[in-house]
Amino acid sequence: MSITVLNRPTVRGLIAAMTSALLIGLLVLTQATHAQDRQLRIADVRISEQDGVITAVEVQVHNPTLTPQSGLIFYLLAPFDHPEPWAVSEYIAPQQPIIDLAPGVAATYRFERPGLAVIGEYGLSAWVQYIDPETGERVHLDGATYPERVRAEPPMTLTQPELDTETITQIAVPVPPPANAPGQHLKLTRFDIAQTANAVESVEITVQNVTSETRSGLAFILLAPGDTPDPWNNILFQSRNRLISSLAPGESTTVRFNRVENIAPGRYSLSVWVHSIDETTGAGQHSDGTGYNLAFGAPIVLDVDAALAAPDAADDPLIGVDFTVENNSADEAIIAVFYSIAPPDDPTPWRTGIFTLPPRFLLIGAGERETLRTEATLDLPPGEFRLTAWAHRVSAGQFHLADSRQIPLRP
Repeated sequence: MSITVLNRPTVRGLIAAMTSALLIGLLVLTQATHAQDRQLRIADVRISEQDGVITAVEVQVHNPTLTPQSGLIFYLLAPFDHPEPWAVSEYIAPQQPIIDLAPGVAATYRFERPGLAVIGEYGLSAWVQYIDPETGERVHLDGATYPERVRAEPPMTLTQPELDTETITQIAVPVPPPANAPGQHLKLTRFDIAQTANAVESVEITVQNVTSETRSGLAFILLAPGDTPDPWNNILFQSRNRLISSLAPGESTTVRFNRVENIAPGRYSLSVWVHSIDETTGAGQHSDGTGYNLAFGAPIVLDVDAALAAPDAADDPLIGVDFTVENNSADEAIIAVFYSIAPPDDPTPWRTGIFTLPPRFLLIGAGERETLRTEATLDLPPGEFRLTAWAHRVSAGQFHLADSRQIPLRP
């Protein structure tokens, strides 16, 4: 994929309405009478694109005076052709200092792509200012507007990874230390699990007779909801008992449990239990046991609920969308969620749809679930539409598609 650098004439000119205007409530721009000798001019604005998406902005600033000039340069994104972009901006680039720009010299300042929370088509404008050293007041010096719409979106993969059900993960589970209790006749000394994304391939344990007498017993495994403190009261699956016969003092034996398959996505507690058997009565008695949390299915699972509220006569329809994201992986995850509304046959709804909600971010711990509620006002024309929601895992400044859902909408 090539990167095309566009060098088009910019629409320049001072915006008279900058006096006392607010830039997202942060920047107060004023035209001060004592700043006549403070002059910096924007000579050019260039953008770099990749696949039609902005990747960088370069602003050339010129000093037309006879003395060195200093100031600040930044750009912002706002709805295209809006007469007051500073009042409705959706992204402000980090400002860069202009320090003692020599008389008659032009310098180019480069800005990287917008932040990850920006997606859509915008108007781009660049601004140069001077900060009064005595009052701290920002003095507007010049502004320039890029003449065409620009598209901003985070770098992202658009193909959802297929679930790998072939790779086997081997897990050596730590076993509890000896309890030195009167009833602990048989002790777990090894607990190994082999799992895929949708099955427990095998469980293998080693049991040792820690008494001075020959002992018999039985072992079994339980599958319960994740982090269950009492899995025997929340059993989803229980294996058959495996008999341990006449184990001599100090002797160990290995017990293997076969495959548990077709496990639904989610987090589970897999525990193993060893009971000793009373030689006289034949009754079983708890001797040892421990558990381990396992995740099955896709690491990140998205669920979406959307509803269109009936508008009042003077209002646009209100859409509420709830994102519920479950992190079934073993690690904490930063998840970006957003949705687009477009006709059902639109192949790129986040670019060509009617509306796209900017990304929202969730920090979700391993095995945890988070719900985010959003609302937006829309003016949907008659017809059929489709809401497509995405959940991306964010890593190293990239969006990696983890899950998506589609919901039909009809105004």
